[in-house]
Amino acid sequence: MVRLSDIIKGDESQLEEEPKDKKSKEEEDKISFRELQELSKELRKKEDIVSAEKEEILSPEKKKREEENVDKIYKDAYEFVEEIFEKAEKALSTIIDNGFRIISQMIENIRVSDTLFLKTVYKKGVPENYISHSTNVCIYAIKLGLGLNYENHELQELGMSAFFHDIGIIKVPEKILSKLEKLTPEDERMIQRHSKYGHDIIMNDGLGEKYQWLAELVYQEHEREGGQGYPRGLKGEQIHEYAKIVGISD
Repeated sequence: MVRLSDIIKGDESQLEEEPKDKKSKEEEDKISFRELQELSKELRKKEDIVSAEKEEILSPEKKKREEENVDKIYKDAYEFVEEIFEKAEKALSTIIDNGFRIISQMIENIRVSDTLFLKTVYKKGVPENYISHSTNVCIYAIKLGLGLNYENHELQELGMSAFFHDIGIIKVPEKILSKLEKLTPEDERMIQRHSKYGHDIIMNDGLGEKYQWLAELVYQEHEREGGQGYPRGLKGEQIHEYAKIVGISD
């Protein structure tokens, strides 16, 4: 699996070539990194050609069915996030099994098509609020996770982290969230507390120790690589990779 931290640091230590006299025949037979890059380019070109040909042969009826499927996946995701926000406001327990089922559908769709991703860009029929924002962040995060060759269970956890990442915002007064003028330092401190609020909501709403990992990821989502984030000023490897990806997507 490609590590995000390696990409951030620009770690290319694994690409260093060993002296030729130390290479075995087996090593010489292996494809070089440069050859792998060229192969990847060729595969991408072929994928583009196949995608274009597929687009041409899709009937209007099939395109419509695909769009309807994407609309349903997005609607289900939106309604799930809406439900967890509403239950958090009422201090009710959340059952998240349905969320994992929805994330599985999102993963499979994003693997083969950009249609769901494009829905977050054009936002046709999608309201502008924290619910749609968390839904969109989930889609972006899954797309990044696929690019990092994450396993399915990792994508599931990543997607759930994105769904919950802003849950603590319900504890921030609406008058601050809807404020049009410049925020005061106290306003900013209040907004920054939503990471801790989110952590506490997850730990206290009946999910229990089983989802402590989720609470911690929500707590870390606004931390940044160089320590400039909040609320704890964590750096580098102190921040979980999922939290970094959700932070980038956010």
